Amino acid sequence: MHSQKAKILNCKKRVEFVDIIDPKTDNIIGKTTYEDVHKRNLWHRGTGIFVFSEKGELLIQRRSLNKRVLPGRFEATVEHVRAGETYLDAALRGLFEELSMKPESLTHLFKMLFDYPDLRERGFVYQFGHKDLSINRSNIDNISVDLNEIAGLELMPLNKIISLINERKLDVTPLFEFQLYEYLRYSKDGLIVDLTV
Repeated sequence: MHSQKAKILNCKKRVEFVDIIDPKTDNIIGKTTYEDVHKRNLWHRGTGIFVFSEKGELLIQRRSLNKRVLPGRFEATVEHVRAGETYLDAALRGLFEELSMKPESLTHLFKMLFDYPDLRERGFVYQFGHKDLSINRSNIDNISVDLNEIAGLELMPLNKIISLINERKLDVTPLFEFQLYEYLRYSKDGLIVDLTV
């Protein structure tokens, strides 16, 4: 795997609050801390962002080995929606905080409802990137990442990611695997416009 020589971002940890939601309606039914929502496995809001290179490769990030949950596994860029924040604002904030990227907009791909034994999340998956996005294998090390969140970055074609997952050679988060297969399903059904070509 590609080693990441990332620049360290000064990101101080603070107590973050998230909305507890009804998964069927997305209505807010309470508020708690980020830590508590995971400890009690409560429904909350989140986003996923698929960042594509100029060649249509997906940028995946390896979770920091210091993460309490699923350290070292690969995922797309993900972000919790803070209390009172919109899904889109959370996605834009997450790209900036984790990858120092500040796009003007994102393309909405699909809604997700993820119910897993240790994660219950409702949200949206967005896409960022097209033929003019200047991420490629030669400059991936120049992306400034939050080392509290990310241990490394990889650019891979979707078919290679899927092949490595199926061969159990790429350890990914359950949420990323779900998002990836939903992306492929929506793409196959023609519900996602491929902006990478």
